[in-house]
Amino acid sequence: MVSLSDAAIKSLTEKYPFFVEYTIPAGTYNGQDSDVKTVAVMATLATNSQASEDTIYNITKALFENQPELAQAHAKGQELVLEKAVNGISIPFHPGAEKFFKEKGLIK
Repeated sequence: MVSLSDAAIKSLTEKYPFFVEYTIPAGTYNGQDSDVKTVAVMATLATNSQASEDTIYNITKALFENQPELAQAHAKGQELVLEKAVNGISIPFHPGAEKFFKEKGLIK
Protein backbone atom coordinates (compact mmCIF):
# COMPACT_ATOMS: atom_id res chain seq x y z
CA MET A 1 0.00 0.00 0.00
CA VAL A 2 1.23 3.47 -0.86
CA SER A 3 0.41 6.57 1.17
CA LEU A 4 -0.96 9.65 -0.52
CA SER A 5 1.02 12.86 -0.17
CA ASP A 6 -0.34 15.68 1.97
CA ALA A 7 -0.81 17.72 -1.22
CA ALA A 8 -2.82 14.94 -2.88
CA ILE A 9 -5.00 14.54 0.21
CA LYS A 10 -5.59 18.29 0.38
CA SER A 11 -6.48 18.43 -3.32
CA LEU A 12 -8.93 15.53 -3.06
CA THR A 13 -10.65 16.76 0.12
CA GLU A 14 -11.01 20.29 -1.27
CA LYS A 15 -12.43 19.09 -4.59
CA TYR A 16 -14.56 16.33 -3.06
CA PRO A 17 -15.72 17.40 0.42
CA PHE A 18 -17.15 13.96 1.17
CA PHE A 19 -13.57 12.65 1.47
CA VAL A 20 -11.72 12.95 4.76
CA GLU A 21 -8.09 12.28 5.56
CA TYR A 22 -7.72 8.77 6.97
CA THR A 23 -4.87 6.64 8.23
CA ILE A 24 -4.95 2.89 7.84
CA PRO A 25 -3.04 1.68 10.92
CA ALA A 26 0.03 -0.49 10.48
CA GLY A 27 -0.83 -4.18 10.64
CA THR A 28 -4.38 -3.78 9.32
CA TYR A 29 -3.43 -5.96 6.34
CA ASN A 30 -0.88 -8.76 6.09
CA GLY A 31 2.50 -7.33 5.18
CA GLN A 32 1.50 -3.72 5.96
CA ASP A 33 4.25 -2.68 8.34
CA SER A 34 3.54 1.06 8.51
CA ASP A 35 0.60 3.44 8.64
CA VAL A 36 -0.87 4.41 5.27
CA LYS A 37 -2.21 7.96 4.78
CA THR A 38 -5.13 8.06 2.40
CA VAL A 39 -8.69 9.38 2.09
CA ALA A 40 -11.94 7.72 3.05
CA VAL A 41 -15.67 8.23 2.93
CA MET A 42 -17.28 8.36 6.35
CA ALA A 43 -20.14 6.04 7.19
CA THR A 44 -23.37 8.01 7.10
CA LEU A 45 -26.90 7.18 8.16
CA ALA A 46 -29.43 8.70 5.79
CA THR A 47 -33.14 9.15 6.20
CA ASN A 48 -35.90 11.09 4.49
CA SER A 49 -37.67 14.25 5.54
CA GLN A 50 -40.68 12.23 6.72
CA ALA A 51 -38.80 10.89 9.76
CA SER A 52 -39.67 12.87 12.85
CA GLU A 53 -37.17 15.24 14.43
CA ASP A 54 -37.51 13.47 17.77
CA THR A 55 -36.84 10.04 16.27
CA ILE A 56 -33.67 11.10 14.44
CA TYR A 57 -32.47 13.13 17.43
CA ASN A 58 -32.91 10.10 19.71
CA ILE A 59 -31.19 7.73 17.29
CA THR A 60 -28.23 10.10 16.88
CA LYS A 61 -27.99 10.64 20.63
CA ALA A 62 -28.21 6.90 21.33
CA LEU A 63 -25.39 6.12 18.91
CA PHE A 64 -22.96 8.52 20.55
CA GLU A 65 -24.05 7.89 24.13
CA ASN A 66 -23.57 4.14 23.60
CA GLN A 67 -20.34 4.30 21.60
CA PRO A 68 -18.38 2.12 24.08
CA GLU A 69 -20.91 -0.69 23.70
CA LEU A 70 -20.83 -0.31 19.90
CA ALA A 71 -17.03 -0.50 19.98
CA GLN A 72 -17.20 -3.74 21.98
CA ALA A 73 -19.73 -5.23 19.56
CA HIS A 74 -17.85 -4.33 16.36
CA ALA A 75 -14.38 -2.96 15.56
CA LYS A 76 -15.86 -0.16 13.43
CA GLY A 77 -17.67 1.09 16.53
CA GLN A 78 -14.27 2.27 17.76
CA GLU A 79 -14.21 4.76 14.87
CA LEU A 80 -17.44 6.44 15.97
CA VAL A 81 -16.04 9.66 17.42
CA LEU A 82 -18.34 12.53 18.26
CA GLU A 83 -15.74 15.18 17.48
CA LYS A 84 -15.42 13.84 13.92
CA ALA A 85 -19.11 13.11 13.34
CA VAL A 86 -19.79 16.04 11.01
CA ASN A 87 -16.58 15.72 8.96
CA GLY A 88 -16.99 14.74 5.33
CA ILE A 89 -20.76 15.11 5.28
CA SER A 90 -21.83 16.67 2.00
CA ILE A 91 -25.60 16.37 2.34
CA PRO A 92 -27.87 18.41 4.64
CA PHE A 93 -28.41 17.13 8.16
CA HIS A 94 -31.86 16.02 9.17
CA PRO A 95 -33.26 18.55 11.69
CA GLY A 96 -33.05 15.94 14.47
CA ALA A 97 -29.38 15.21 13.84
CA GLU A 98 -28.69 18.92 13.38
CA LYS A 99 -30.24 19.63 16.79
CA PHE A 100 -28.00 17.02 18.46
CA PHE A 101 -24.82 18.25 16.76
CA LYS A 102 -25.66 21.87 17.63
CA GLU A 103 -26.12 20.88 21.29
CA LYS A 104 -22.67 19.32 21.19
CA GLY A 105 -21.15 22.42 19.58
CA LEU A 106 -20.15 20.66 16.36
CA ILE A 107 -22.20 22.91 14.08
CA LYS A 108 -23.63 26.40 14.45
